[in-house]
Amino acid sequence: MRRRVGLLVLAGLTVLAGCSTFVSPSASTETVTPAPVPAATTPTAEPDGPLPPGLTGGGVTDAGSLASAHLDTIRNRSYTWQAHTYFGETNSTQTLKVEAPRHYTYQDAGRGSRINTSDFANGETVYTRYHRFVERLRRAPAPNATDQYGPLATKAIERYLAVENATVAETLVGGERHYLVRTEMDRYPAIKGATNYSVEAVIAPDGFVRELTVSYVNRGGTRPLPVRYHYRYDRVGTTTVSEPTWFTDDEWATNPTETASGR
Repeated sequence: MRRRVGLLVLAGLTVLAGCSTFVSPSASTETVTPAPVPAATTPTAEPDGPLPPGLTGGGVTDAGSLASAHLDTIRNRSYTWQAHTYFGETNSTQTLKVEAPRHYTYQDAGRGSRINTSDFANGETVYTRYHRFVERLRRAPAPNATDQYGPLATKAIERYLAVENATVAETLVGGERHYLVRTEMDRYPAIKGATNYSVEAVIAPDGFVRELTVSYVNRGGTRPLPVRYHYRYDRVGTTTVSEPTWFTDDEWATNPTETASGR
């Protein structure tokens, strides 16, 4: 049974408790210090302005349309995107910094997994350091950042925001109108075994899903497992990228690499 909840007095969405422990202490990770993000103000009454694709005054009726609009909004823009996932004893952090479509860094590191990946694209070539039991190096033509990594966010939107019955209210982020979507429900039909479901999202009128926060209990396995997921975009339009510490021209010139035409 779904139930609507009252409006949230929001001083700014934050990363769910526990996310700060996601990165493995032994992993070589790139530390990201997010720039201050304008806090959302207290939501107003029912929205009366143009709504993003897939969103109505009562919830998200078409998560696919919203995800597609979101993808369009981040194309050819610079930004920093970071996502934290906690699933039982396994957790991970993904960080993507995009300065230009083919100039970016990406890192996926976690605890409870032996796989860690770091990418650096310099405009023409993407260099990858891939850990799975041993370190592997490879290079390939750099794909467009939106094509390569945009689905990470759009799949999360489609998976977690299929909430036709939700509270939708206008709010301000940095003085600009956004929409706050929030709901809680006993069971979430879009994910098998998901109970005690809660989701919040901050969405711009053009469909840019700036922030997404989810928590639930997964009862689809042998035992209930808590699940938490949060992503946020920062430094939109101002992100710059430099060579990561693990990359040097000498290393790539002298070490054998796996070469591929694509990822």
